[in-house]
Amino acid sequence: MMFLAMVPIIGVAPVLGGATVYLLTVSRPLAAVSWMVYGMTVVAATDDYLRALVIDRASSLHSATVLVGVFGGAYVFGAIGLFVGPILLALSKATVEVFADYYDLAG
Repeated sequence: MMFLAMVPIIGVAPVLGGATVYLLTVSRPLAAVSWMVYGMTVVAATDDYLRALVIDRASSLHSATVLVGVFGGAYVFGAIGLFVGPILLALSKATVEVFADYYDLAG
């Protein structure tokens, strides 16, 4: 769920949906409904809140770029790379923008 939560459109829905279907197939409808309500309220709210804290929406980075930064950072730096990767991408983008403004490369 942790890795799927970083994917912008898909999110944790496949895991929550799969768990709900499993609970329905083993004849536990109350647990399935409870799990779905929990997923749609607590997990969704936490996901939105934590994503806003970890990956600031005002960073002007596209979600796909942030996703590449998260997975690339995790590959290169390990667990801390989940946070360092997007930060390095944002710093790189800011450096290029300052360089382009300073040398008037905007065209």
